[in-house]
Amino acid sequence: MRDGDQIVRNLEAKQAAFFAACDKRGLSLSALAAALDAPISTLSGYRPTNAKPKPALLPLEMFIRIAACEVIPTDLANVLIEDSGHQLIAVDPVKTDWLRLGALTAQFSSKVCEYQATGGHIDHREDADLREEILIIVSEGNGAIGGG
Repeated sequence: MRDGDQIVRNLEAKQAAFFAACDKRGLSLSALAAALDAPISTLSGYRPTNAKPKPALLPLEMFIRIAACEVIPTDLANVLIEDSGHQLIAVDPVKTDWLRLGALTAQFSSKVCEYQATGGHIDHREDADLREEILIIVSEGNGAIGGG
């Protein structure tokens, strides 16, 4: 497990990369503030500058605003969490690919049966594989239930 200081340094680097990527895409601090319904002064406290190289860390509440903001592309929000091994996935609540969801579900069911057939116990590797697959199914199926 990583120590707390390393995690903080990593979060600071990801936060700096997020703001740099926003700048490159023309998302100014004022545009971000308007899109996130947050004061510019609040956002500037999270953004590193030459005068202030160690900004405050983004709180979870602000990350959730960023993740839900339609103005900020999902790949930019993912910069903040890319080391976690997870990603945000944009879903279209109107368009559901039922055939893909069916195929993914069938594949998942087949794996469960296959893993159970090899001794009746799902080991930690198989468990991790199944968890990864179910997350994909849930994220892709989120649009079918009006999520997103």
